[in-house]
Amino acid sequence: MLGPATLRAFYDTNYRRGGLTASVVGKLTPQLTSALGGLAQALPAGPATAVNLKAKPLPATPTRIIAERDVGKPFVVVGFAAPVPGTRDFGAMLMVESMLSDAFKGAGATTISPAERPVGAFYLYQSAPASLVVYVNGGSGVDPDLALRDVLLITKTLAAKRMDADTLKTLKDATAGEFVTDATSLADRSYLIGTFADGQLAQASLNGALQAIEGTTSADLQRAAKDYLQRYIVALVLPRRSQ
Repeated sequence: MLGPATLRAFYDTNYRRGGLTASVVGKLTPQLTSALGGLAQALPAGPATAVNLKAKPLPATPTRIIAERDVGKPFVVVGFAAPVPGTRDFGAMLMVESMLSDAFKGAGATTISPAERPVGAFYLYQSAPASLVVYVNGGSGVDPDLALRDVLLITKTLAAKRMDADTLKTLKDATAGEFVTDATSLADRSYLIGTFADGQLAQASLNGALQAIEGTTSADLQRAAKDYLQRYIVALVLPRRSQ
């Protein structure tokens, strides 16, 4: 049962000065700086306990999972291992996420939601170990078998052949643009700052991620595809059957 002792233990563990991050929109005044400093001093000293989710390494032979969920149409989900922020392949994996998300996206005047996309990708770098998840939406009109085949073909092609300079630049620009537009709100940016603060990006934070994208070479992209995208887990998510 949740009581005062449990709440106090939670506070003492998580509300630490070393885990404080602050994001300001607009002019940074001395009064605001002083207030933030006072808030920091009011917190107990020391770092917050890092939150890590443990997962088993992906097997050499693909694992297939079948599950029933509250979805309208079947989804095919493919999971790959991925690097954590601050490591040498972080920028490359951000670019892979962008490429796979846009591979089946048609031209349009508006941005469609993830649930409406035929194929989408999520780079889950907030957990350790990190992962890249690619899904195929069976209700979008795209044949899941063909889409899954094309996704795996892209990963194999990235590992086998280096990208030319013009294509690489275009992909970098698209990745950087999507990274920034996906974190436009104060809440989103504060969350990312907190996420990166626990890793090797540290104070570089959002700019560090953009620098990782800009510094990625064709060789980096090929190496990341070889190291991370050749083993995967496949899950088939089916609509839940009525009882």
